[in-house]
Formats: sequence, structure tokens, C-alpha cells
Amino acid sequence: MKEQPHHPAPYEEISEKKTTKLGYALLMLMMLCIVQVGQTVFRDLEKIPSMPAELSLCAGQMQAILSFSNNNRYWYDNYSANSADSLREQRCTWSWYEEQAGVKSWIVSLYPKLSRYFALKEQLETVNNKINEIAVRRDRSASNYTLSLEEQQAQVPGIIDRDSASQTLSMENKALAALEAQKLASLSESEQLLAELKQHEANYKVLYDEALRLHQRDNAWYQFKVFLLMSVFILPFFVISLRKYFSYKRINSPYTVIAAALVFSTAILSLQVTGVFLYETLPRHLLELCLSFFKQFIFLRYLAYYGLVLLIIFLFGGIVYYIQKKIFSPGAIAIRYLKDRKCPRCAFSIDLSMNYCPKCAHQLRIQCAVCQQPKFKDLSVCEHCGHY
Repeated sequence: MKEQPHHPAPYEEISEKKTTKLGYALLMLMMLCIVQVGQTVFRDLEKIPSMPAELSLCAGQMQAILSFSNNNRYWYDNYSANSADSLREQRCTWSWYEEQAGVKSWIVSLYPKLSRYFALKEQLETVNNKINEIAVRRDRSASNYTLSLEEQQAQVPGIIDRDSASQTLSMENKALAALEAQKLASLSESEQLLAELKQHEANYKVLYDEALRLHQRDNAWYQFKVFLLMSVFILPFFVISLRKYFSYKRINSPYTVIAAALVFSTAILSLQVTGVFLYETLPRHLLELCLSFFKQFIFLRYLAYYGLVLLIIFLFGGIVYYIQKKIFSPGAIAIRYLKDRKCPRCAFSIDLSMNYCPKCAHQLRIQCAVCQQPKFKDLSVCEHCGHY
């Protein structure tokens, strides 16, 4: 008689240990090492393609100056006066994208106005400092002058010379008036320059957006090349380990747990590669618009929450359902019950030679189609001939 291929029944002890505690610890260590080595390899693979150059600091500074001047004037004044050093000193290192989109030539054409505007901002800062200093001295002189008047009215010997205090107070008031006039003139000119710069905001935004588009295009191509390199590295390991896992699982091999650890660690790296690629390439502004749209309407927002809960239940509950379906399938239940000499339907104690359960009348044995001997109805293999 030809030997039949071995196909184990869908049954194993639920409490059966796959390996020892030390084995589990070593497998966890192996997975951590694989993931860590994968991170190192990924960092090296990112260096192989040429990364696109970033947009220059000057382009971003100009965009900030034009975009935020009316929204937050305090922030704008401090940013333009203290942070735009490269733009103010004309030390810009332009990228190819800004040259191609015309951002460089546009900003260079506005250098005279920008330089004058930054000079006025510095001048205003110096004038304000001088005004604060003289205001402190003026307040002190005013206090001395008031004290000299009080001494004169009380007809007591004067400690402070009233004429000298009056002259000092007059000089400081004149200095303050001159500085205030200078401040107003500089502020008026800076406001005029700012208004002229703001007139170019729409044109500059078109140029800057074009530079961003060119940069994003090259960055997406770079991310795609990195994704291909990482996939070529990790996918063979994942596919091989997955095939090994299923082959070991079919024969109930004790090495299944090792293949499972390999599948788990390589799956983490594969998901990382895919997730990073999608995050870098998907139009995130569209996702943000969708989220902001949902947040505006309470009904849609909670509908999205319910959808997320259902998705989580479907994902994790589906995995548990698959596991439970395998463990508690009719064949697996029958094997466990018959192993303990119980009826597969009602769990009543039986003798394995019985043809029917004396409690529920469930048929226990049928005739084998090959050897014509009685076999267990709920088991797939005949115990007499070994056929299915």
C-alpha cells in the first residue's frame, strides 16, 4: 500500500509550549538586533542616492517677512530686525530650485529696498534705546527741578541749583523731541517701504511655490529611490522567513517559533519602509484639509471616530477571530474531546468503541470508504488504513 502524505489535523494542545523562557528571551534579543541592524542599514542606504538641496534660508526669510507682517507685527519686527541676517547682509546661498523659479533674481532686484528697510529697523532700534536712556535722565532731572522749587518755596538753603536743573531738563526735553521726530521719520519711511514690499507678495508667492514644487518633485523621486533600495534589502528576508514559517507550520515543526520571530522582525522593518515612503510622498496638505474639514462638523468628526473604532475592531478582532476559528474548529474540538473520551457534540463520557453517543445520539463512527472498517466520523484519517 502506498504511503499517504502526512497532513496533520488542525489540532494541537493550546497550552503546549513552543520553547523555554530562555528561548523566548533569546528570540526577543534576536528580533531587537535584527531591527537595530536594519536601522543602521537603512541610514546607509539613504546616503546612496543624491539628496536634493534644501531651499536657501533667504527664500524662507523673505516668505516670512511678506506673509506675516500684517498678522503679527511684533513678531515681524523682531524677526526682520534680528533673524534675517543672511537676507539683510546679502549672504544668500541659492539653490538650483530658486534660480530656476526666479526667486533669486526677484529678491536680488529688491535688495536696495530690503537693505534700506533693514537699515531703518536698526536705526529705529538705536533711537528707541537712546529715547529710553534720555527718558530716564529726564525723569531724574524733572525730579531734581521739582525738589529745587520746593526748597525755594520753603525758604531753606538749596541743595540743588534750580537754574542748572532747569537748563538740564530743558536740554533733555529738546533731545527727546529731536529723537521722537527722528523716530517718526524713520517709522514713516519704513512703513512706506513695507507697503511697497507687500505689493510684491502675490508675485513672490507664485515664484516661491514654484521653487517648492520643484524641490518636492526631486524629493519625492529621492524618497522613491530610497524606498526601492530599502525594499530590495528587506523584502527577500521577509518573503523567505514567511515561507519558512508556513512550511514549518504545516508540519508542526518545533522551529516554527524561530521563523515566526524572523517574520515579526522583518515585518516591522517592511512596515517602517512602506510607512515612511507613504508619509513622505502623500500630499499631507490634503490630509490636513480633510482633518480640518471633519473638525468643523461635530457629526462628521464623531462619524470618523466611530469609523476608526470599527477599523480597530475589524483589524485586531479579525486576527483573534482567525486564531479562535483555527483553535475551535469542529475538527480541533473533536480531537480534543475524543482524546479525553468525550462526545464531540455534548462532551458526555463515552467509550471509543461506541457507534453513537448514549446521551445525544451523535454518530461517532462511520464506514471508511477505502478499507470499509469503522472510523471516527469527526476525524479525517482512518485509524485502520491511514487514508483520508
